[in-house]
Amino acid sequence: MKKNCLIVNVIYFFICLSVYSYIGLSVVHAQTTPVPTPDSYDSFLKLLDIFVNPGTMQQSSFNFTTPSATLPSTAIPNSAPSSIIYNPLSNFTYYPQCDGIFDNIQLPNGCNLCKAGCGPTALAMILSSYVDKKFTPDAVVNLYKQNGFYAGCDGTKITDAMNIATQNGLKTTDLLVYDGRNNDNAIQDFKAYINSGWTIFALARYCAAGCRHFFWITNVDSQNNVWAYDSFYGRKRLPPPFNENQYYPFPQFRLAFGVKK
Repeated sequence: MKKNCLIVNVIYFFICLSVYSYIGLSVVHAQTTPVPTPDSYDSFLKLLDIFVNPGTMQQSSFNFTTPSATLPSTAIPNSAPSSIIYNPLSNFTYYPQCDGIFDNIQLPNGCNLCKAGCGPTALAMILSSYVDKKFTPDAVVNLYKQNGFYAGCDGTKITDAMNIATQNGLKTTDLLVYDGRNNDNAIQDFKAYINSGWTIFALARYCAAGCRHFFWITNVDSQNNVWAYDSFYGRKRLPPPFNENQYYPFPQFRLAFGVKK
């Protein structure tokens, strides 16, 4: 009897642990400024494979390589954007979160848009491009506040961005999960979604210790270059889109969802 109870307790423990890790995925934040922040759920990804429907969660396992480049710097660019940028080739809207007119917008839970606002800024680009130009970064920050969603010095949550997108009439895919180390599965998924009319709201890390960052992927080319409207790193390489691969081995993808009208 004691042996049976022990087995039951062990099984129960691992089920609870996996549920905890799944819930943790919904509260992952992204910080834009490259300050190392620990990833809290690396050790739980294998448990997710056991207990979560694999149709809604995906992980990468292939070693993807690109030409080496320098890790991104936070230096202010020589030619900083001072206003909203519209790309005539795509009709998409680009907003910089720093060095522009939205830098000092205060987030509801502390810090400003330049410091920790990559999530709201990326979402503002999507909503302005697909729904209405009224969705500037300050307007989207207000949506986080109105919904009671966290937006502060620790960044924002990917599930909150998904909720705001759907609240405003956009379609989204299920949440896609990757291991953050190898990119090929993620990139092939993104390419397939983009070929079917989606674009990708992505969370990736930009340094070995964390440095999580949101950006909006609009294309993946035949050479697997990932082209994105990136409110922070992309502001130095205007006009958009920006080739994320030039900072190899970053970005390393963690979470994403597809979005379209």
